[in-house]
Amino acid sequence: MNISLLKIMFLSFCFLGLAGFTSSDIHSGAKVKVGQGEASVYIELDSKSHKPMNLGIEFTGGCLQGLDHMDQEFPLPLPTTFKLAPYQHVIMNWNPHGHFPNDIYGVPHFDFHFYFISSADREKILCDASDVNQCLKMPTEKEAPPYFVPSP
Repeated sequence: MNISLLKIMFLSFCFLGLAGFTSSDIHSGAKVKVGQGEASVYIELDSKSHKPMNLGIEFTGGCLQGLDHMDQEFPLPLPTTFKLAPYQHVIMNWNPHGHFPNDIYGVPHFDFHFYFISSADREKILCDASDVNQCLKMPTEKEAPPYFVPSP
């Protein structure tokens, strides 16, 4: 095999890597310890258009073990290698005793919340007498995600 053929093969390999045929299409945030496992946020991009296809949370089976008997909140950092507006932060909540309405959510489970506001703005929402109207305000049809159903 001559050197020119090796160069072409190497350049082809590099081009395929740059064209999106590698795992670089998945951008992951920092891993966070949850129970005895780890969780992170990921964004999957289309390998040709580089447009976002999926936004999700990946977690290991260990996340289901060694959890506290109290409610817990796990902030999950978004990937720093790709910004996906309007998402600003993600929270994974452990609810060991469930929550209202009990006939639907009254069992131990995780909640996954994807926020369009900053963490600082979210922490200002108290749902007490000072902001109950804002807290209970339903999103407009334009703001609501597909299949949105308000809690009973």
